[in-house]
Amino acid sequence: MIVIRFTSGNVDDRVVFLKLNKDLLGLFIADRGYISKKLQKDFYIEGKRLLLAKPRK
Repeated sequence: MIVIRFTSGNVDDRVVFLKLNKDLLGLFIADRGYISKKLQKDFYIEGKRLLLAKPRK
């Protein structure tokens, strides 16, 4: 499933990400620019939802 939403430049993409995917389960792969400790914590559901990104150096 692919979900797309266009927003203006002043909208935080991480907020939109959470809204678009709140009811979906599975493995999510995102650009590392989206990932923060808070987003990982808010999004994770043990055994049901995991967010992955290439680690920052």
